[in-house]
Amino acid sequence: MSPLDLSHSVTAASATSHADRANNGAEYCSDETPTAAPAQLSPINNVSGNVKTMSITQRCSSEGSTSPIHRCSSDTSMNSDQRCGSLSPVISDNERNNDVVLFEFTFRQLMLLIIGTPLCALVASFVVGFSTDYDVLLNYEWTCGRVHLPSFSRIINMPKERLIWNVLVVFHTALRPWLVLMNYRICRSPATLMRFPRVHSALANCILVCGCTEIIFLVLLTVVGEREQSDIHVGFFVVFSLSSLIYFLLTSLMYRVSYHYVRCKQFNLQAPFSWVLKMTLAVSYLILLPTISTFFTLYWQLCYSYSKSIDCTYDFFATFEYLTILVNFGFHATSILDSNDLYQVRVKCSNKT
Repeated sequence: MSPLDLSHSVTAASATSHADRANNGAEYCSDETPTAAPAQLSPINNVSGNVKTMSITQRCSSEGSTSPIHRCSSDTSMNSDQRCGSLSPVISDNERNNDVVLFEFTFRQLMLLIIGTPLCALVASFVVGFSTDYDVLLNYEWTCGRVHLPSFSRIINMPKERLIWNVLVVFHTALRPWLVLMNYRICRSPATLMRFPRVHSALANCILVCGCTEIIFLVLLTVVGEREQSDIHVGFFVVFSLSSLIYFLLTSLMYRVSYHYVRCKQFNLQAPFSWVLKMTLAVSYLILLPTISTFFTLYWQLCYSYSKSIDCTYDFFATFEYLTILVNFGFHATSILDSNDLYQVRVKCSNKT
């Protein structure tokens, strides 16, 4: 028995001929489960790294029938026949070896965990903060006058709120590279031949670099609090904001010319809808970042007040900071529309006769 193998399984059902699949190609973007004849066997390509082996798959049930399940994949190195097909808990290859699937999950299930974890941390921090630390967070004296709304950084740096935020956010950052790699995989494959392929490749690599930079500085923002090292915290926030902005803009623009977008646009509305959401949120992020920077400078550097009776400069900063965080969450959440790849954890067993 070999060590556990986490593989991205892509299969091809044999119910439709190659010519028919080439004509419709809809299985690239389909998540539906078609019907199949009882006990039908179908050849598959088991893709794990660079290893491809022809296999026979069969889903067992009490009635002795099989049901191929179609999944999406955005890997353009395979033709449309190889992108979708039937998946099975036990896959037998030509060498009479068995791959026993311990568990499996889809990309959308993973996305719910990636987005849901920090969102729960955000809601829990606000609820705990406004419930137990009300006097400290609202209507307090700060550097340049009275503050009515707290910044997000102040909320998550309270002792109880900080514990909740740090644990959940650091946990979710371990899964975030999966999301970055998925966007990189989609955006690096153009629908048509690029006039400047090296520029396209460099921009795709920037998506990978900026996505990873955003994750790193999110962790640093979480660990280094505003109270302990305010200047360093602000510096981390600047790098985090710029890297996420570049990541959002490049992903939105390159998604539009990707093979994934052009292919899926022909058969459903998810790809165009995902692109519209990406562009809307990326442009909103582009507008919000200078807005919060302006109010931050007015308060911290100039101690500017709109009136002598009411000082709301910091309140505007806090409000737009909340909106910026929600837009950031929203952009990452759009990836749930782009893929439903199936991932399996397997143990390889050899049958000796």
